[in-house]
Amino acid sequence: MTVAQFRDEHMAHHRDAGTREDNLLIDYRLLGLFRPPLNIFWIWFIKPLIGFAAYFYLTKLSLKPLRCGLKLVVFWAAVLSLSTYFGVVHIVVLYWLVPLWWGHVTYLYWSEIQDHFGTHSGTRSVTGRLSNLLWHNNGYHAAHHARPGLPWYRLPIAHQELAADQKWEDSPDISSGFVDTYRQLRAAANSMNSEPNRYSL
Repeated sequence: MTVAQFRDEHMAHHRDAGTREDNLLIDYRLLGLFRPPLNIFWIWFIKPLIGFAAYFYLTKLSLKPLRCGLKLVVFWAAVLSLSTYFGVVHIVVLYWLVPLWWGHVTYLYWSEIQDHFGTHSGTRSVTGRLSNLLWHNNGYHAAHHARPGLPWYRLPIAHQELAADQKWEDSPDISSGFVDTYRQLRAAANSMNSEPNRYSL
């Protein structure tokens, strides 16, 4: 995906967040998150690690608009041609393609689910230090939606200010990390399984 493609998709998500036009809700349906009985353990832990995340994002690849598609094709043609010429295709596969299509897409899969699924307010914040250090404060998602123009390094301060202003400290949509997020998702899944018609999309 080019930056331009990501920008268009991300701006549409901010514009349509939580509505039927939000592409993220369409993704949730495709991931099985609106299909009771919802087995969140299977969806959260097992599916991404056995390669489903790679399959899911591969099916979403797009070469549109044409200028973006051409950039992607030219880039990968150059990388594969040069790596073949120098006899290092195996290095490109092991150190770029495997991490991209297993590690990165698995993290992206978890991130997309944790950001909005099963929330009371519409957006979840994950305040764990390690993941925010590694992923440029992506966990401060409610602050990002409240103030989308802020650079990543100011999101923790914005989160603290918004928490003080809006009494977020008791919010069920603040998670301390990966396991706490799973606990919240499991609670949401239990609620959805008890009232399936309320959550159909």
